[in-house]
Amino acid sequence: MTLASGFVTGSSIMPNKKNPDMAELLRASTAVVGGALAEIQQTMSLPSGYQRDLQITKPALIRAVKVSIEALSHIPRLIETATLHTERMRDAIDPTMFATDHAVKLASEGMAFRDAYVQAAQSIGDTDASGVDIDASVRERVSPGGCGNLMLDAIEARLTQLAEGA
Repeated sequence: MTLASGFVTGSSIMPNKKNPDMAELLRASTAVVGGALAEIQQTMSLPSGYQRDLQITKPALIRAVKVSIEALSHIPRLIETATLHTERMRDAIDPTMFATDHAVKLASEGMAFRDAYVQAAQSIGDTDASGVDIDASVRERVSPGGCGNLMLDAIEARLTQLAEGA
């Protein structure tokens, strides 16, 4: 993957290197949210009283929401301008990456998973990825949120519902 120039910076010592600064800053923003969560949880765990102390949770909540919205606002453009090098990705696929697929297939055919696991583990290295249908393997990952079932329509419907105040 190559990120657009607006999302990377040059290295201080390596002229050929591009650092994915925006992605790293997005990743780091989760620490602010985690910190705010810890503040709120610590305050909420105090012994019962008049609850006046709960007002101290408001700044943490506002800070977390603000950082989250700011971080999320950059993601669409980051994704839109990124270049995926699909051929390089396909070339990097190693047969051992399909060991789990093999174990699951054996288990779905009736073999106990512990036995399927052992058989798949023993066959690592004997597998040739050239005969594997990579696209089919991806489509078979249909658990909710899996790459074969992203459920983007359900997420979009829920966001629309929330935006409409439901």
